[in-house]
Amino acid sequence: MSDLQNTAQLVPVEVPGAGTILALDEGDSKWIAIRPMCERLGIDVQAQQRKLDQAEWACTALKAVHDASGRTQQMVMIDADHLPMWLASIQPSRVDQSIRQALITFQREATRALRDHFYQGVSVAPASNSFDVMRSMIDQLEATQRDAAEAKAIAATTEARLDAIEGQHDYFAALGYAKLHNLPTSTWHLRKMGGQASKIAKTYGVDPVPTQHALYGTVNSFPKWIWDLVAA
Repeated sequence: MSDLQNTAQLVPVEVPGAGTILALDEGDSKWIAIRPMCERLGIDVQAQQRKLDQAEWACTALKAVHDASGRTQQMVMIDADHLPMWLASIQPSRVDQSIRQALITFQREATRALRDHFYQGVSVAPASNSFDVMRSMIDQLEATQRDAAEAKAIAATTEARLDAIEGQHDYFAALGYAKLHNLPTSTWHLRKMGGQASKIAKTYGVDPVPTQHALYGTVNSFPKWIWDLVAA
């Protein structure tokens, strides 16, 4: 985390259907306040800050900003370029049901809202527009995610589902995912998949969920979107 910066004014950016993002405009760099988003989603602020501090891909900084009343306060903020990766690491099944749709909307629309707010009417070459890159990343990730209801439907139609993982309805072990998608199920191939999934999960700050398997003992399970990236 970088040192305290000069005091600046926060800019509210509305994400319809989700809430307001508090952003800081530093010209070429845009920063997003972490605490207000965590509070909106009902997730632990300190836990998220620790996760981001440990993630090699995340760039955070402590900023001195003016709040709505004009008071100065210090806030931990994340570089807007890394917002989609942070949001993608928060699983919808781990937030309260009443807030789940807001999280999904943030995951889908936050990048668009920031781009429209800061760049609307400005001619920017696609290759140099970081928000277009962000949108592409979140589009790819949202295409691989399912909510808990869809995961339960899969559980009802296939034995490959890991029903033993309470509350984690979108998690699979390597064998379950391979059977579900008609992939090779040899020990060598499953170990290769598991290694790739572990690397991706570490990159996005996602912890595996261990579960017991009748043949292989304790195995790690990961969200479906991680396995989709492995299989891509």
